[in-house]
Formats: sequence, C-alpha cells, structure tokens
Amino acid sequence: MKPDWPEEGLPPVRLLSGLTRDFKIRSSLFPSVSIRAQADFNAPQNRYMALDQTETRTPGYMLLNAGILTTIQYTKTCAAQFQIQISNLLNAAYQSNQSRLKYFEYYIASPTGRLGMFGMGRNICMRLIISF
Repeated sequence: MKPDWPEEGLPPVRLLSGLTRDFKIRSSLFPSVSIRAQADFNAPQNRYMALDQTETRTPGYMLLNAGILTTIQYTKTCAAQFQIQISNLLNAAYQSNQSRLKYFEYYIASPTGRLGMFGMGRNICMRLIISF
C-alpha cells in the first residue's frame, strides 16, 4: 500500500552515535579525564524533486568527531577544565541535502569536482574553563 504523501523530499536516514569513557586518575593535578568519539552517518538523498532540476541527488557521508576533557585541580577549592574537540576528523568533503549552498554554482574550488559549497572541513577547538 502506497502512502498518501509523495515520496519526494523525504529526509534520508541519519544516525548520530557516540561513546564516552571517563577515567579517574590518581593524580592531585589531573583527577579525571574523559575521552569521546562520535560518528555522524548521513545516508544518500535519493528521493528528491527532480522536476526542472529543482533538486539533485546528494551522496551520503560519515563524519567522525573526537574529543578529550580533563579537569585540572590547581588548589583544593579551585579547578579548571580543559577540552580539545576535533570535528570532521578525517576532513571529509560533504554536502548536506538540506543546504541551499550545494547549488551555488560559482564556487570553483571544489574538492570533489562537484559544484556548490561544501560543509565545514576539519575543525579543532580548544576551551579552558577556570572556576574560582
């Protein structure tokens, strides 16, 4: 039995999964460390409105992210947290099916030869939170 709505425009499958491991360390300076890994899988968009080239097929992609967080105990009452987060660890070239920038034809520095602008490449962030 077919559904009542058209099949065009249905979003593709997306799976976001992650693992976090906390470690308690016997150190007065670094009492805890957390390591995180995350996978963001996006299936290809094969159901789209192809009438008059309104939309195009979007290939699937997977992004890997990683991070580490540690607590720095510099006095008995004062602590700091230090975090390093890497998004798109493998620097995958991807275009989201929901991005209107994938149709931006004037971008000629394409990493894959396809037209349009791509999602964010590898991004490394560091954060320091000091409490007192």
